[in-house]
This record gives sequence, structure tokens and C-alpha cells, in this order.
Amino acid sequence: MVCGSGDAGYSTGGNTLIQNSFRNQLISYYRSFGIAGRCPESSGYSYWLGDWWSRASTAANGPFHDAGGSAAGLNWSTFVNTYMPDLWRDMVRAIDASAASNDEAGQGGVSAANGLCQRAANAAYGAGKTTATYILKSGNQCRLTAVH
Repeated sequence: MVCGSGDAGYSTGGNTLIQNSFRNQLISYYRSFGIAGRCPESSGYSYWLGDWWSRASTAANGPFHDAGGSAAGLNWSTFVNTYMPDLWRDMVRAIDASAASNDEAGQGGVSAANGLCQRAANAAYGAGKTTATYILKSGNQCRLTAVH
């Protein structure tokens, strides 16, 4: 799970041109969502950042090529990042709709986090050797509850 700049995938998720403030905004939204309080898994983090960047790029394309963009000497990534805040509400609606389909705000989010913890434990200790569960509201912390 990606909780901050020290986690694998933080800077490379989505598009590398996305400013950290927007990466942190997405992580914060995930953390505040539902009963799990978990950080996004790497695939979800990359997906939503990529979607957000795509929407911002589409919105910025016309204006960038007008006199206010490239003609004014602005670079593409800086220009697109200025469109990111305007699209946040659209992103929240999309994330919420997706989350509703798998009960991410309820037990589905806890189950998904438990699954991620178990996969991490299996990778570290071998399949079937441990039982791992997610610690609610921790973001990305797991508890080994049994060693077999």
C-alpha cells in the first residue's frame, strides 16, 4: 500500500509528472474513506493518478496550444498540474462509484486490506506459514496473528 513518499511506487504511480501534493491528496482521500482507513494499493494508486492526469491533460490540451500555454513558455507538466485541482470533484465521484461496487467503505475495504497483508506475509515467510490481518486505520500496517 502506498501511504507516502517513502513507499515503493509513490513517485512512479500514475504519471511521474504529477506533483506530490496531488499524490498526497489521493492518499489522504483513501485514508479517510470507510472503516478500514487504509492507503491505496499500488495498482489502485497508479490507476487513479493516471485517470486524474488523463482528465487534466485532456482539459489542458486546447488552452496549452492557445496563446496562454506553450506560446507563453510554459512546459506541459507544469501547465497540466494547474488543471488537477479543478478535476478533483470528478475524481471523488469516480472513486466513490468504484468503491460502492465492492463495499470499499465497509467490510470490503477491510477484506481487501487483509488480503494485501496476507500476500505480504506469504511473500516474506512462505505461503501457509502465517496468518496476517490489517490493523484498522493504520494505513498500511499488518499484524501477524499466527505462525503455523
